[in-house]
Amino acid sequence: MLLRPPRLLFAAALLASLGAPLVHAQENTFSLEGYTLGAEITAEDLEGFECRDSRWREAQRECRKHKTWKSVTATTAIMLDTRARLVFMSKKFETIPLTEKSARDTIESYSKRFESDARITTQRLGNNLVMMASWGSSELRDFGIQARLATIQGKAMDDEILVDYLDNIQKSAVDALPIYRFGPGESAVWVFFIKPDGQGWASARILRKR
Repeated sequence: MLLRPPRLLFAAALLASLGAPLVHAQENTFSLEGYTLGAEITAEDLEGFECRDSRWREAQRECRKHKTWKSVTATTAIMLDTRARLVFMSKKFETIPLTEKSARDTIESYSKRFESDARITTQRLGNNLVMMASWGSSELRDFGIQARLATIQGKAMDDEILVDYLDNIQKSAVDALPIYRFGPGESAVWVFFIKPDGQGWASARILRKR
């Protein structure tokens, strides 16, 4: 059974420097809310999740759950291999207070915890700012022209774990925005979508890929 840190009740807590971080490096791997890459996940750990066969070729099952606190919605997704070990997890918080400063402060905080500088990319989308920060040995690679064209044509790329600036692969493909696939290794990735009114969404991912 996994020992979890206290639940984050509001998005402000997500972006603060917490004693029990949302994501941390542990024994040369990454954890998200107490779920560690490579660790066995029990039925008790999956309480509240809805599971099905995984579409990703490196996982057997994928599970998802949603939770709402006031105006903040949190979506959690995990993927398990044939031995019920964690190979992917993501957490997304929507409709949260978010500024460029709070995003950069979060990135700096986790860089200190990981003892590694983040690889940061930014993108202006109209009046919105998107920031992506990644750590770990798994390189983010361009999605590729042929895969992008297939996505535009409506062909699902379910055997890939992808990350983009919109959290909408189809729209990113159509709008010619960056889409990345993960290379072999382990990674932690943050994405922040910052609106000019001080709102937005933030997501964290951890992944192990052969």
